[in-house]
Amino acid sequence: MTDKKIIKALECCSTDNCTHCVYDDGLESLNDCTLRLTTDALDLINRQQSEIDRLKDDIFCISNERDAWKDTVNTTATEAIKEFINELMIQMPEHMMRTKPQPEEWRIKRWLNFALDKLYPELVKNGSFFDDTNL
Repeated sequence: MTDKKIIKALECCSTDNCTHCVYDDGLESLNDCTLRLTTDALDLINRQQSEIDRLKDDIFCISNERDAWKDTVNTTATEAIKEFINELMIQMPEHMMRTKPQPEEWRIKRWLNFALDKLYPELVKNGSFFDDTNL
């Protein structure tokens, strides 16, 4: 019996309307019909519960994979940013010392100083680039 037919038969049974019930073949007593229906309904419930359990396991695995991926992205992004800022710390002073800075270079230098003084320590303190709102 298909799941839809079992559900339809349960609907018929719940209203005491055996007219359109797929289990009512007219040859059995009401007890035989009810026994077959409850057996099939129990099988349906067990199959659906197994599917629910399998899907819960899948969700758990996917969640763990997402957390591992997020940790990898956080670590990689944080290391890349630290590396980039460290390279700026090395390269920028050399460039600024080579030539007389122009006004635009002073703005860049002020911004980099802000980034190095304010943002870099915050990044190091938190140890994380992404939070849950970014994913």
